[in-house]
Amino acid sequence: MKYTNVYIWSGIDRLGTACISFLCNIVLARLLSTDDFGIIGMVAIFFSIAYSFTDCGLSDGLIKMEAPRTKDYGTVFVFNLSVGTIIAILFIVTAYPIAEFFNEQKLVSVIQMLGIALLLHSMTFVEETRLRKELKMRYLAIVKLIASFLASLCSIGMAFHGWGYLSLAYLQLLIPLFILLGFIFITHWRPLFYFNKQTFRTLWGYGHHLLITFFINQTGRNLNSFILGKTSTAHTVGLYAQAQKLQEVPMMIIDSIICNTSYPVLSNMSDPNEKTAFIKKLTKRVIFINVSVTTLLYIMAPFLIRFFYGVKWEMAIPIFRALLIVGLLLITKSFLQTLLKSYGAFAKIKLLAFIEIGFQVLLVLVTFKYGIYAIIGGQALALAISIILHYIFFVFAKKSSHGI
Repeated sequence: MKYTNVYIWSGIDRLGTACISFLCNIVLARLLSTDDFGIIGMVAIFFSIAYSFTDCGLSDGLIKMEAPRTKDYGTVFVFNLSVGTIIAILFIVTAYPIAEFFNEQKLVSVIQMLGIALLLHSMTFVEETRLRKELKMRYLAIVKLIASFLASLCSIGMAFHGWGYLSLAYLQLLIPLFILLGFIFITHWRPLFYFNKQTFRTLWGYGHHLLITFFINQTGRNLNSFILGKTSTAHTVGLYAQAQKLQEVPMMIIDSIICNTSYPVLSNMSDPNEKTAFIKKLTKRVIFINVSVTTLLYIMAPFLIRFFYGVKWEMAIPIFRALLIVGLLLITKSFLQTLLKSYGAFAKIKLLAFIEIGFQVLLVLVTFKYGIYAIIGGQALALAISIILHYIFFVFAKKSSHGI
């Protein structure tokens, strides 16, 4: 295939960083308690939602542009930095009220550190977007692998020396810091303080739909942890968080390699027939890989949990298996969203996200009284409905692109 090298380097990036993250998580699971992971899990929803606002979907707008100029990248950087600064201040100011809400004072320092991490993330988006747009996946892979390795090493060292839950918080802080340094010294990126109103309006036309979509997706992804954090113990949240992390490792690799890489590739295709043929091949691969990986992990769940995390995490096995079904559905939905984005159907993606979160919130309100598995089942049902609707919209978008 024409873009084989792009997918290879994207695979090295995603597989490499996922393996480093996974190995780091294994070591930390041995050194830390379930409560330590539960503390981080309680505020995951705030971090994920705020993360979506630090970029506001403008990066996808840059990728969709035919030939972004330097001032276009500069405009996005200034906007991202401004939003990141505001969010960091909000995290620092609201740390105490959030800690009181969960009745857990340890959350104060964690929330404040996550705020700084979000500011650092906001400074990395533009260069990462440029590399993705220009399909320079090799440089992106090198930077991210080094950053992930160094951050994991520091976090493990902290955990070994008794830093507890703070070692998990520092991991979130150090990753964007090392990525930023990598862009400065490896790709020679320099910040460009330039803002063009017309460029911003154009990109916002793409971005605001994706911002809302990403915001809703992240809310849905972390809603379960938030509900459990309020209604259960840190121990239960810790079990759920670890099961979710293990489930997300292979799923994020599949999603990142196929969906993240396919979007710029599909966006650069101008021939409708070429795009259709490419999508058909890609769909077959996604289905095969998704189903095969899910089935294998479901069978090996007891061995994986006991071998990697130890006996103290055995109660996470059934949670992990339930989340695998959710993961399979999430990958399918993400793939369909990528196809819709490649056809410019950003408004439709936003509409579908609203419908999905509506179903999920409704089902959570019905199921949370019946325990964690009922909550997960409700999420799976909402995703299944969303996938059907995504496919219908994709069929119409494809026909429209062919003038049918």
